[in-house]
Amino acid sequence: MGYTLEELNPVTADTLDKLTHPDDAQGSGILFKKNFTKELDYYEYEARVLYINSSWVWVLDRGRVVIWDNNGSPVIMAGTH
Repeated sequence: MGYTLEELNPVTADTLDKLTHPDDAQGSGILFKKNFTKELDYYEYEARVLYINSSWVWVLDRGRVVIWDNNGSPVIMAGTH
């Protein structure tokens, strides 16, 4: 996407939400939450993200929670962008 890690830190779901096209953010969020509540085994969504040069580029995100805590809450999610 052209950003340095320092420009994105801290890297959280909110960081990525800010770079997701507004028309795509809601659908992405719904599927993300379904993965966090174990309604879906993995997350997969195609969305536009804002590159550093101000262009919107379609990307496919895939991931899943790989570590859960004792209360069933997600701890670590891994995937590709």
